[in-house]
Amino acid sequence: WYQRRVRGDKSSWVLYTITVTTTMLLLLLSLLTVETYGNFNILPVVPFPQEAEMISTARRSLNVEEFQISTEQSHLREDKVISSTISRYERYFERFRPGPVSPDGYITGVSLTVEDPEAPLRIGVNESYTLDIDAMSPVVKLTANTRFGVVRGLETFYQLYNITDGTFPSVKIKDYPRFSYRGFLIDTSRHFLPVDSIEKVIEGLAMSKFNVLHWHIVDDPSFPYYSPTFPALAEKSVRYEPRVQSI
Repeated sequence: WYQRRVRGDKSSWVLYTITVTTTMLLLLLSLLTVETYGNFNILPVVPFPQEAEMISTARRSLNVEEFQISTEQSHLREDKVISSTISRYERYFERFRPGPVSPDGYITGVSLTVEDPEAPLRIGVNESYTLDIDAMSPVVKLTANTRFGVVRGLETFYQLYNITDGTFPSVKIKDYPRFSYRGFLIDTSRHFLPVDSIEKVIEGLAMSKFNVLHWHIVDDPSFPYYSPTFPALAEKSVRYEPRVQSI
């Protein structure tokens, strides 16, 4: 299968290598973080949460038509990180078809609370969150220390969705990163990657809760980057006449 799909296509080979490496890293992280939580060692969450507590055996359906992510903190609605994250995950859930109504009821939304909404993005920023899917409430509660914990918490909520029966477990999760620096390197100065492949890698890193992308975009062999603001950067950084193409 590998030879048929990848042979002769360098960009596909590179993407395959990246995917395999990412999977191995995630498996290692999961093995490092998993402890015994009864049946919770089968939760489909990557990396596995630091703490998970079963609230009940009830599983609630997702009401796709009414589902929305909201917050009572008015200033959060204007925050670019929060607003873009909400829009992205609401689009994700719109892809799901309405499933059968669970006997335990519907989930109609997620309510966000952020304790320190002004915290800047930096290595070591608090990314902890608490996700509470209560069997007695149609609204899931997501509380985070910073905006970036909201991003991680919504990803966990998304991963908990059972695509087979369209339900969520009744669970309370408290999670935070085991490592403050969770980085991944791609090198397009030596190995060409199409734009859509790079976008898929970035999407995969977000889903896996990585927080650093090291993009090795230029080097002596090539300088495949042109800045309209600083055109001399490309013109004087290579020993040959640069050829600029739009993608």
